[in-house]
Amino acid sequence: MLPDGSVVWLNSASRLTYPINFEGDTREVQLVGEAYFEVVKDSLHPMIVSTGKNFYVEVLGTKFNLKAYSDDQVSQATLYSGEIKVHTANKETNESKELLLKPMETILIGDKNLATLVSDLEEEKEINAEWKDGILTFNNTPLKEVIKSVQRWHGTQFTVKDSSILNYRITASFNSESAVQIMDMIRYISPVDYKANGNQITLSRR
Repeated sequence: MLPDGSVVWLNSASRLTYPINFEGDTREVQLVGEAYFEVVKDSLHPMIVSTGKNFYVEVLGTKFNLKAYSDDQVSQATLYSGEIKVHTANKETNESKELLLKPMETILIGDKNLATLVSDLEEEKEINAEWKDGILTFNNTPLKEVIKSVQRWHGTQFTVKDSSILNYRITASFNSESAVQIMDMIRYISPVDYKANGNQITLSRR
């Protein structure tokens, strides 16, 4: 819980930095990774969520999910209720942009430019925050991104022998499965094979 009573859930390999008490005109926090926010409404003191990337999120009072891992080229914010403003900046051109999100909208922010995409796919909204309940869900997700998520959740190290398999798309949902159990399922539904040695998993094509 934050000093103002707002509640934040952190995903694996994530960190939130904030002061002991909020002072001044804004409530500033810094996120690395992914978090689900339930922010107490205070129109006089908006919350500013910095990401260390080319954008930040301005919040009055709302529920939203923000994914901004430092090693991801695309970050994502999904709004469930209330209102948020996403401020983006292009360091090369000094161009800035402000986007207002409505409930049940998702915005994707690329690291290299201001290109953004707003989606209104209801199913995707549900998936975006399922991690909060201990569920790892993928919907037509490239194996490359699946590996990142499994690595963050379980601390598993992956070696890929055939990079072509990284583009294979996975649709599946996992709850309390181990990294090896997840790979068993992926092997069953795809042409991907694996060998596990302790905390190391080597992937190849079958």
